[in-house]
Amino acid sequence: MKQPTADEAAARALMSRVLEVDVEMHDDGTHPAMHDFVFRLPNGRVGAAEMTTITDSADREWSRLNDREQGVVSSRWAWQVRRRSTTVRFAELMHHLQVLASLAEHYDETSIERLSNRPDLQANTSVQWYRAAGVDIDGIRGHRNAGQVMFSTDSLGGFIADVPTLDPVLEWIEQQLADDRFDRDFAKINSSGCDEQHLVLRVDMGNAIPPECALVLLEESATLPSRPPEVPGRSFTGLWLIPEFGASLLYWTSASGWARFAAR
Repeated sequence: MKQPTADEAAARALMSRVLEVDVEMHDDGTHPAMHDFVFRLPNGRVGAAEMTTITDSADREWSRLNDREQGVVSSRWAWQVRRRSTTVRFAELMHHLQVLASLAEHYDETSIERLSNRPDLQANTSVQWYRAAGVDIDGIRGHRNAGQVMFSTDSLGGFIADVPTLDPVLEWIEQQLADDRFDRDFAKINSSGCDEQHLVLRVDMGNAIPPECALVLLEESATLPSRPPEVPGRSFTGLWLIPEFGASLLYWTSASGWARFAAR
């Protein structure tokens, strides 16, 4: 029997809290093209939901490095490693990080970027590697898990309006959903025969989404979209936007419109 992923389990829990009904796994792997979730609303309407992701595959592969437990041996600090639109081999990174961490702690310099500019370290092979690798590395003093290595994607950048609105985010989402890579997801819910047909999107916050859209999606004070989602050729009665990180999610149903739910 197919086991739910961590993302699916988290999405089900959030949907259950919002809808105030049990959202159950439906796709158990016994038949092809099964939708992921099923639920029944208090008014008796039965719902089908399919979960998918808007993601950058390189970002996701990089983030999965956090699942590894290998750290920097004997380091007093924790380490933040951020990719700059590139990926390096894990073993190579850990080899050089061991050396760089030792040097950084010796010179009491948390920024490997500043450390790499020291004239007396230019011949060091790990410093040379860092300058060419396309990653940012910073030490974190006083972290409760000394030696831990945390991997993150490019930092979000840009500005948002004083009174941000989610309309541009909706326009971007609609453009994404028009792509044929989502054909199979819509086909699953449309063939379910259910009254409610919902698409659940986990939105990665790295290179998968324009920075200005990511910032507004995460901004809890942003004004909700002024209209329902409209994607030519697509039929659905619910749309859920669950950011990779953040304290709230955004959702729309044809019955009640747009709302934001604080996932605390």
